[in-house]
Amino acid sequence: MPEALKGEALRISRSFESELLKVWTWSALAFFLSEKFRTEILQEAPELARSIESDSSRAGALTIILPHLAEPNRSAVLSEALQAARDIESDFPRTRALEVISPYLAQLSPAKLYPLWCHTLHFLAHRTRSALVADLRTLWPVIEVLGGPNAISETAREIYEIGDWWENDISQRP
Repeated sequence: MPEALKGEALRISRSFESELLKVWTWSALAFFLSEKFRTEILQEAPELARSIESDSSRAGALTIILPHLAEPNRSAVLSEALQAARDIESDFPRTRALEVISPYLAQLSPAKLYPLWCHTLHFLAHRTRSALVADLRTLWPVIEVLGGPNAISETAREIYEIGDWWENDISQRP
């Protein structure tokens, strides 16, 4: 793509009213821009994403820019994306947001990941059982990083056992 066309695309994208559309466009353009323009938009994009009101849209905007960010900014934006995803009330959009964020979380060291996991698990445990199970399913990569390959099968086994326990408990009530 010629430099003039890249500059024009960037100029046009700055005129978008939607912060989400700007961030998504900048993320797509970042691969093609010169270092100067790339640095400029990647400094601006996280702030713009943070200003998005909808938790779901904010989580998506913060996540879409992650591949372009370097540390320590990347970890900070990832943490914010995870917080936005946790705040999504509707089950399917929250599960979808966690699914998109999960591979980025799995790239963190266990030392950085563990506090995020504890906070997230506590938060998700206050949801319905079906929502918790759906959210945990999307977070398998995180569970594997923290507990190893056996942690996934152990977690699945525990979920089944607890489900059986609840089923038996309910069926024995008068």
